[in-house]
Amino acid sequence: DDLDLSADVARAAVHDYLRSAGAYGAHPGLRVSVAVRGDRLVVEIYAPVDLPLDLPGGPERPTVAATGSAVVRPELR
Repeated sequence: DDLDLSADVARAAVHDYLRSAGAYGAHPGLRVSVAVRGDRLVVEIYAPVDLPLDLPGGPERPTVAATGSAVVRPELR
């Protein structure tokens, strides 16, 4: 079988995983970007963070972000 790597399928899987892990409930305002770039799946996650102090010149609502990627290369047997 061929591996079908589509953005829609990947996006649905990422959202399902984050939902089942409770990430959306634990981190209100969490946003996700999912992209397929060739044989790579790239996931970027952003969430607002409450800091215990204001940073001079900093954003009014700071955001943390993380990016991860995986290469999909199915082995032929």
